[in-house]
Amino acid sequence: ARDLETACEHFRRALELEPGFARAHAALSAAHFQIAFQRLSRDEGCDSRLAREHAERGVELDAQDPFANFVMGRVHWLEDDVPSSQGWLERAILLSPSSAKSHYAQAWSDSILGNFREADERVSLALDLSPLDPFRYGMLGVHAFNAVWERDFARAANWSREAAAAPGAHALIALIAVAAHQLDGRPEDARHWADVARKRHAGVTRQHFFSAFPFADPDLQQLFAASLAKHGF
Repeated sequence: ARDLETACEHFRRALELEPGFARAHAALSAAHFQIAFQRLSRDEGCDSRLAREHAERGVELDAQDPFANFVMGRVHWLEDDVPSSQGWLERAILLSPSSAKSHYAQAWSDSILGNFREADERVSLALDLSPLDPFRYGMLGVHAFNAVWERDFARAANWSREAAAAPGAHALIALIAVAAHQLDGRPEDARHWADVARKRHAGVTRQHFFSAFPFADPDLQQLFAASLAKHGF
């Protein structure tokens, strides 16, 4: 949370120096998105609003900037409107076909909406394009979602462990590991990741998890809910 606020300060300063800097608006949107998505703010509504305002301004200033289109797509996730994100993310990919983060975001959306095979192919491409990506933890998490859907719980546990151990992984990613290891019949490993999740965010809950990952597939949602409940989430 402290690092994200520092980032916001730098981007606000950049906009004081150059109010028409589209990429700075997009970056400030991305920072507010992370604060809201990870439930790190006392006023999530404010961060969600700022994420949208700066994304819209970034697109207004430079509609051809793939990063501005990427963040414009993701603000819809904060508004529980994943389907509306896809057009923006597809546009970001058309503008920059090698944008790993855009392929990843589209894969995440596909997984949430139940398009698991498409999600697996797209997130594999994202990892090929950027194997050391800052969003690597999320990319591996999408693989874990897809493996749970396939009921391949051993593979889900392996993907989720890699995801939760990757640099930058937050509490919600650790909860994927809790559920996947529980589903794989490894409750001790699941307890380990439950402890990690609480260390990363003491107040993290199952409600936070499903607010961030609103699966359209009811069976997938039930699998995660039952597994997380066994560890007090």
